[in-house]
Amino acid sequence: MQFKIGNSSKQAAQLCSVEENSKEWQTLIVGPIPTTRIKEAGQPVIVIVHHFSNACVPFEDTSFFYEDRNFKGKSHECSGDNADLHTYFAHCNSILVENGCWVIYERSNYMGHQYYLKSGEYPDYQSWLGLNDSIRSCHSIPNHHGSYRIRLYEREDFRGQMKEYVNDCSNIYESFHTNNILSCSVLDGYWIFFEEPGFKGNQYFLKPGEYRRYASWGSTNSKVGSLKKIADFH
Repeated sequence: MQFKIGNSSKQAAQLCSVEENSKEWQTLIVGPIPTTRIKEAGQPVIVIVHHFSNACVPFEDTSFFYEDRNFKGKSHECSGDNADLHTYFAHCNSILVENGCWVIYERSNYMGHQYYLKSGEYPDYQSWLGLNDSIRSCHSIPNHHGSYRIRLYEREDFRGQMKEYVNDCSNIYESFHTNNILSCSVLDGYWIFFEEPGFKGNQYFLKPGEYRRYASWGSTNSKVGSLKKIADFH
């Protein structure tokens, strides 16, 4: 059996201790190597391989930020929340999400435009629906494998008509007869608001808690066109 993680040989050594006399070794392939870079190489790529005894390996959320498109140029590895990334790179034009689900922010301190990322390759900022190449902070979303529930209200402070969702909705107006959402309550799970129907437009990350006004989730207006639960954990 093979396990692939995008991290360093140093972490591999931390994850497991090698038992030199063990006969039941498995293979750990250490990256990150985006498939686009492998294709560019035009030949087999040799990666670092470590052997370890049977064990349960805890996969750590890991993302790699690159200054240039197609995973080139100066890069920075991130394995958790970071409120200020500007000291590591001037701009960001590609991202490799090796593990976990993330929200990246246009400005420091988790402000500005937000973009949701799941495990995968993002060769340019258009691939994460970015408006520019400015990424200044990031948040690693904790794993969630339970139920999902969110309540939307047409007025502030949880007043007026209410609609509860447990699944994705591609058009809030069709199901709630309004797309002006002035407050909401997240009871279970993590969610993303989209300003436009069909999961398009500005994005807003929501964790469990109460949001008494639309400014509480970082929006400058009350428009919510669609919503999606974050369930892409690997």
